[in-house]
Amino acid sequence: MAIGDKLYVADKPTIDATKGVVDNINTNIGSNADLSSSSGSVHAKLKESRSAITTVNNTANTINTNVSTANTNINIANTNINTISTNIGSNADASSATGSVHAKIKDVKTLLSTVNTNVGSNADASSATGSVHGKLKDIKSAISGVGTPRNDLFSYQGSTNNTNGLVTVLDVVGSGTLSHACARTYSSSGFTSSIRVTIDSQIVLYVSGSYSGPYLVGLINPAMLYVSDNNTFVHNVGLVVSSIIYDGLFPHSAEQSNKLFILHSPLVFKSNLKIEINYNSSTVHCRYAYGGTINR
Repeated sequence: MAIGDKLYVADKPTIDATKGVVDNINTNIGSNADLSSSSGSVHAKLKESRSAITTVNNTANTINTNVSTANTNINIANTNINTISTNIGSNADASSATGSVHAKIKDVKTLLSTVNTNVGSNADASSATGSVHGKLKDIKSAISGVGTPRNDLFSYQGSTNNTNGLVTVLDVVGSGTLSHACARTYSSSGFTSSIRVTIDSQIVLYVSGSYSGPYLVGLINPAMLYVSDNNTFVHNVGLVVSSIIYDGLFPHSAEQSNKLFILHSPLVFKSNLKIEINYNSSTVHCRYAYGGTINR
């Protein structure tokens, strides 16, 4: 303002009215000290708005974090779903023992089909190279009758005047039992008869009779003994038991003299049986007998 300029001053009513407006403005604006309030001064409302904005911001941050976590979980789920889908595969997958579920199921189906073919059915014909059913029928046919003993399948009584050493009179390959095997001199002229028995390739008996009278050596069983005219005889060889010596070693591979053994149960052979006879006279016969069973 320059010197000489006029200064106009409002009158008091105007000033008072102006002051009332200013005071009202100051009240509405308030000060920084005002507490946060949704119905207070501008300062209070700004604080209230700021607090609300902070709350909204925090909520937004929480939502963002949750959305991020959800996205991570969704990605993991997608990965797992893709892995499961790959593992399950599809019906178009080729048969494989190491592939998808579909592939493995096809592989198992192929194996089951092979097993079913190999096992076969009861309708399959007997065959050594066919299904299990066929082979079982073939085995049943092959073993039919095996192990069934046929009693008295071999039994013989006869004589010989062989002087050329032991001669085989029985040679059996297989299994069975021996009930008796014996030989006797046929005159009282001092001739010698011998018998040797081999079971499963092992000599079990070798005896010779050299007395100057009817003499029996070898193996007999109680059923061969019978009584006639107050004398006890041996079936098939017709010898009086009173002239028999019973002591000796059995089984025994070395040659023994004048020995006879009574078998109370048959001797069992599993793979082979051989009986040999010798007599030292070309004019007088040696009588011998043997018997038993064989398994067919």
